[in-house]
Amino acid sequence: MMDLNKLVSEARNNLEELNKIRKELSQLESSVISGIRRLSFLIKEGDTTGDSILDLAILRHGSLDDELIGKYRTLENRLKGKVGQNIWVITEEDYCYVYGAVSNPEHFGLQKMLSVGELTGESFIFSNDEYFFPVEGYFGYKKDNSFFLDSWMELVNYHKSESFFGNEPMEPIVLIGNEEINAWFSESKDEETVAAISEVIENLASNDIFNGGEMKKQKKEPSKKTFITVKRIEK
Repeated sequence: MMDLNKLVSEARNNLEELNKIRKELSQLESSVISGIRRLSFLIKEGDTTGDSILDLAILRHGSLDDELIGKYRTLENRLKGKVGQNIWVITEEDYCYVYGAVSNPEHFGLQKMLSVGELTGESFIFSNDEYFFPVEGYFGYKKDNSFFLDSWMELVNYHKSESFFGNEPMEPIVLIGNEEINAWFSESKDEETVAAISEVIENLASNDIFNGGEMKKQKKEPSKKTFITVKRIEK
């Protein structure tokens, strides 16, 4: 007959070892979080690791993740030599349509948003505890037909997280220069996003809500290859 007491003793020893490891891991995790918070505070106060992208990952996300850092580094490198060119940023954000006091699941979801500007620099800008693309004045257009103009184009967020309503937005798409923009339309396999942005561009090209000269169309006929000139807005 199997000695059950021996098995109980072995299980207890393993449990004690497991609890010891869990305690050590908890202490180590607390130490890591505390260290990153300290780093974030010092960077916010003006210190630096000597690596602006590492500073960004720590300050913006509290992260030392190499994959995340690599995405931002690659993106900033793509800005080199592109001053004066268009930058298109395609993202997804929550929408909520409520008619009167009635709503249903179809009124909640994600919508595509297009932001367009002109690059004026080759490095990300850090200001007021946030990071921005080097763009002076840009406009945005959402699938729900709303427009907006702003002076600062916020840097895309590569940190994976759920939206307010629990949706998981797609990873941002950043296109720099007409060559990349045209290539994306013709080569992308994401047909849903291409269709949504094509609709955005056609609506944008045919809309004259900006009568004050902030935006002018370079082509009269709506086209997915319609590029927009943006008036720079003083900060």
